[in-house]
Amino acid sequence: MSSIIFNGRAHYAKRDAMLEVVNNQLVVSNLSHPADGVIIDTAGVSGLKLDFLPHTLAQGEVLGATLNMRDGLDRMKSVAQWALCPDSSGDYACLVVNSHLEGENIQVVGMKNGDMVLCQNFINQPDDPYSNWIVIALIVIGVSTIVVSGSSHKKTVEKTRDNQGNVVQTKVKTTKSVGLSGTVVPLMNSHASITPELSNSSIEVDELHIVSSRTYPGEIPTELDGDIEEVVMTANFQSGLTITNETEVVTEPI
Repeated sequence: MSSIIFNGRAHYAKRDAMLEVVNNQLVVSNLSHPADGVIIDTAGVSGLKLDFLPHTLAQGEVLGATLNMRDGLDRMKSVAQWALCPDSSGDYACLVVNSHLEGENIQVVGMKNGDMVLCQNFINQPDDPYSNWIVIALIVIGVSTIVVSGSSHKKTVEKTRDNQGNVVQTKVKTTKSVGLSGTVVPLMNSHASITPELSNSSIEVDELHIVSSRTYPGEIPTELDGDIEEVVMTANFQSGLTITNETEVVTEPI
């Protein structure tokens, strides 16, 4: 499979997508199926930020992201997955995450012009076979235009040591961010669910952050840890998806 170099990274077309660099921007076209898209070879990073040319979400359009890690034994595994898709009624666009890849606690933060306007905490049940794709945010269709403008992923590692300097606990926090302008309806339930209960209020946002954490006793074995090796973006946008910039997000262990 041939690649296209953009911002110093190799990019591969997924399924029937077509890639082309135009005016220093990566144009991903021929996106007719939700599995069409682009695979970005990051060469191993703790975080990556993608900027899109703003795209107005049309009825029936789906956008998805999958983050793949290479561990210390060179095994590839998916460590995070989210999607923006219409619900069955067609009244809302759902921001959903793969609960099996998230920690026990999920926090959703909504931002508007740099200020936090929404903060909700959900208890995740990653072992529940009926709670795979869970809804963490609902964006109203028709009330306001839903515009997607970017995506990012960041991993932070925090270690707790005892008096002798030994690591007794390691907390890994991942933050997935979506540049998303629209009207969000806060959810009423405290447990993450595939059928959430809606509140009667609504909040305008221009960005949503999905924060999840896992806690390990002691150090994480090097054979289980690693960096993000691939970012896979998929969409069925008829007008295509244009990536204007890619920036590595560097995080230092705490």
